[in-house]
Amino acid sequence: MGLLTIAFPTYKRPFRIKEAVNDTLKMDCNEIEVIVCDNNEDYQTRDLLSDIKDSRFKYYRNNKNLGLCGNFKSCIMNATGKFVLIISDEDRINPSAIYDILNIIKENIRGGAAANFRNCIWSSLYRRTR
Repeated sequence: MGLLTIAFPTYKRPFRIKEAVNDTLKMDCNEIEVIVCDNNEDYQTRDLLSDIKDSRFKYYRNNKNLGLCGNFKSCIMNATGKFVLIISDEDRINPSAIYDILNIIKENIRGGAAANFRNCIWSSLYRRTR
């Protein structure tokens, strides 16, 4: 079990999700898990992601379209990390922001990171995208 699961709920964006996953897996970090929860009825996304052989990556296809909220729940239920970060399949995250998130978790894990987690993450992401 990793410290952080980076989860991508997806629906009919196979090429974008592959880019997002590959970008995230470029990180040299064993404390993350990257998962994709696919809400699509066909197998195009699965087939496109099947060549990813990184042990930190897992693909899940829902048996039926669960809708947006249902797919978010699928991400949470399939995550094995102690914390879950859900990112849209069309978005990218700056790798240094992931390291910031991991550091915030490690610094606050005993006291419950949730208290200041949101504010720290948003300021970190904002600072890096200006």
